[in-house]
Amino acid sequence: MKKAILFLIFLVPAPVASGEYDAARAALRKLAPGLTIDDIRHSPVAGVLEVLSGGNILYITENGEYLFNGALVDTASGKNLTEKRRSSVRKQRLAALPKNDFIVFLASNEKYRVDVFTDVDCAFCRKMHKQISAYNQLGISVYYLAFPRSGLNTPSYTKAVAVWCSENRREALTEAKLGQPLPARNCDNPVASEYRLGVSMGIRGTPTLIAPDGTLLPGYLPPVQLLQRLATLN
Repeated sequence: MKKAILFLIFLVPAPVASGEYDAARAALRKLAPGLTIDDIRHSPVAGVLEVLSGGNILYITENGEYLFNGALVDTASGKNLTEKRRSSVRKQRLAALPKNDFIVFLASNEKYRVDVFTDVDCAFCRKMHKQISAYNQLGISVYYLAFPRSGLNTPSYTKAVAVWCSENRREALTEAKLGQPLPARNCDNPVASEYRLGVSMGIRGTPTLIAPDGTLLPGYLPPVQLLQRLATLN
């Protein structure tokens, strides 16, 4: 099914007060009883609301009569306002995580920080990690999050838990990405919650990089190419 594309002038969506637009909420409950509504706010289109559900953004009329899924585009700038909103949500969710949830490889002359959802068994994740020094030398700090692609309670998940529960997690992650076996460990760890966070953002593969502004960069990018891509987002 083709997605509708709305063309409009950019306005900042405003949050909807609690109790407003009951008709829209009732229509959503009727049409999709299992839909999780994380946020509803006014869209830039008069009479149309923006609905955030996980990593998805939908639009519904205030009276609940019409629901549509598509991109809102600012005709003046050509910017995709829907993707801009998704990026903002990603940035907020990552910023809310405790710093200890990440495995961090800091650049001494940091220019950019990228958050990377990684799988210890992923070939391109391993290729990226072999170049971690090159990323750091270019001023790119890498903040790793766990995303075992095979899901929870799988061998990749168990390996990720062993990494995150290691005394030296940076060293353990490097060993795991080199294919070296790690002793099984268990502790209070963020692997499952990070995996669910990635799923909620629509992440399906690894590595998936999140730029400082929340832009999603799927797939492996060599160090110089990543630096160039990040520079275009400034």
